[in-house]
Amino acid sequence: MIQLKEHDLKTLYQKTVSKKYAVDLKPLEEGEKASILSDTMFKTMFQNENRLKYSCKLLSYFLEIRYEDLLANIHLCKNELDKKKKKEKQERCDYVASIDNTYFNIEVNNNSNLESMERNIEYLLRLYAKNVQEGKKYEYTHTIGFQLNNFSFQGEEKVFDLYTLQNEEQTLLTDKLIIIQIYVPNLRKKWYTKGKESLLEVEKYLLALVERKIEDIKDLGGDEVMEEYIKESEEVCDTEGFGEAYDKEWALKDEGFRDGKREVGTEVAKKLMKRGFPKEEIISISGLRKEEVEEIYEEEKENLNLEETCAREGFGEAYDKEWALKDEGFRDGKRELGAEIAKELLQEGMKIEKIASITKLTEEEVEEIYEEEKENLNLEEACAKEGFGEAYDKEWTLKDEGFRDGKKEATMEFVKELMKDQVPLEKISQYTSFTIEEINRLLKDE
Repeated sequence: MIQLKEHDLKTLYQKTVSKKYAVDLKPLEEGEKASILSDTMFKTMFQNENRLKYSCKLLSYFLEIRYEDLLANIHLCKNELDKKKKKEKQERCDYVASIDNTYFNIEVNNNSNLESMERNIEYLLRLYAKNVQEGKKYEYTHTIGFQLNNFSFQGEEKVFDLYTLQNEEQTLLTDKLIIIQIYVPNLRKKWYTKGKESLLEVEKYLLALVERKIEDIKDLGGDEVMEEYIKESEEVCDTEGFGEAYDKEWALKDEGFRDGKREVGTEVAKKLMKRGFPKEEIISISGLRKEEVEEIYEEEKENLNLEETCAREGFGEAYDKEWALKDEGFRDGKRELGAEIAKELLQEGMKIEKIASITKLTEEEVEEIYEEEKENLNLEEACAKEGFGEAYDKEWTLKDEGFRDGKKEATMEFVKELMKDQVPLEKISQYTSFTIEEINRLLKDE
């Protein structure tokens, strides 16, 4: 990526991600509720018209509008973004709501892959330009994005971080695009290390949303909406349908996690096999089961035997010869390209030394090409001389005339044969692409 001169731009990508103090999304135990960081819980509590008060309460802590007014006027929007093209991939936000020509977007990020942040920026920009229509005045929508991150960055203690488009003097380019990053692990760390007395009201409410242990968050205190959320979220988790959906979500994530671990363990096992480690040690180090290690061993055996073959005397000589032939072919390809360029440059009148420098051919090779092309060059010069064009055009005209005469004669033969068979003129016209008038005229000439 090309950087700007004299500007050392610092990005989140340069920081080290930390999962310490992150919420562990695992199967629920007695006395626990699901975290809002769970897809199932988020959909249940936030993507529901009957539970709008819970998302409105969170938003009200950041906005210059009373919670009651927000709740009375907010509209929950469809979370599927409009496609620009029919074949375009369907993209879906976690949460979209609007009020007074302002969009609110909430995205939950459990994946510490920072590319997901860029994807969320795209969602925000799509909402920002949602009302722009071809042939009409450009109208961009005030859009505020909330990123609820279940990860943080090493050395950073902020719970909330505000991002806008502004210059070095902090003058905004626009106030219609705002992103608020919320780092859940930093909030949990503050709670654990400094106690509930250090928490803001918004931080207490966030903990009620993300924490799993019900008794711990009840001890935080909080207003009526927070108490209602804790109670309803506990009841929701006890319903049969929710538990099934949550267990399926966790099982899929756990399967993906184990697949990731297995992939790393497989790579480790392969490397240890090449170094001759005993199977028992490979099992212990890689964390794989005995059956998995034996399966990898069988797959790798052929590769290991191949490496032994490559080490034998005589193989290297044969391989080197094969490579030399391929390399020769590669260089022939480069030389052929250089020759084509050299021909073009010779026609431009460039000097041989300069052509050799550009094409990476030797001067001898360029001179050889020059001799081969000289006749062509002389021919082109001859073609450019006065009188040549006239002679060439006359030659072409005669050939074309002869071609048409030959075509005419063949057509006449064909017409005569068809007339002998008493084929109507309309059909003959269709077969020969000549009009009836043209056929009659040809017959008259005959």
